[in-house]
Amino acid sequence: MNVAILSSSSKEIDNYYLSIARSVAGSLADTNFDLVFGGCSTSMMGVCYQEFASKGRNIYSFTTEKYANDIIKLPLAKHYIRETTFDLKKSIFENSDLIVALAGGIGTLSEVLAFVEENRSNDKNVPIVIYDENNYYKFLLEELGLMQNEYFLNEDISKLDEYKNNKRIIIKEIRESSFDYWLEVSKTENYILFAKEYKFDTLPEGFKVEYDPRTHIWSEISFYDENNEHRKRSDIQNEIEDKCNRLKEWAECLPNIN
Repeated sequence: MNVAILSSSSKEIDNYYLSIARSVAGSLADTNFDLVFGGCSTSMMGVCYQEFASKGRNIYSFTTEKYANDIIKLPLAKHYIRETTFDLKKSIFENSDLIVALAGGIGTLSEVLAFVEENRSNDKNVPIVIYDENNYYKFLLEELGLMQNEYFLNEDISKLDEYKNNKRIIIKEIRESSFDYWLEVSKTENYILFAKEYKFDTLPEGFKVEYDPRTHIWSEISFYDENNEHRKRSDIQNEIEDKCNRLKEWAECLPNIN
């Protein structure tokens, strides 16, 4: 299966975003996905290429003539040059089984909205994940919420039963010809962030560590169980409190570090 990762080619961004790209791309490559991307060797896009290349996965690069000179730096990818960015978007969408949007600029945003619209208008069903790390897409999601509230976004009433049967979707309002809905957030996390890279002999039980080069110690809390059933609110709250306490107790035992 192919995953398209949408991200930035900017060389000026914080290393924090490079670490996100490395983590997400590495996890997807480990899950036996092959990569579809915009054919760039720098920044987050370059990191994604490196992760998939290092794990021996297939890589499909789509770019335009303007940036074709960069493909020489991507020797392990299969390259396809398109005339316009419209053609490039079409190729990425049609060759992807999953689309993951990381932080990015105008190009990334245009791809996200184009792919959402293609799914919506032409009854496509390519899953699109907006990876909202650090609330990067907060204002986009708020704007989409405003569009819903003002009835610029809605779904045809014929899809109502299908959406009602999806346990992660909340039906907001039903009208004669259309309805509004919210797709429920599926997880959260407890974490502590250090400004520098530190190595620790032990971590709190159930926590992981990542470096970007800051030190990010975290643990995920899912709102759904292994059967995709919504967990009880009290169970989720108890897990969050338990992990908060574990993290606090662990942090209080750390020596002073400079």
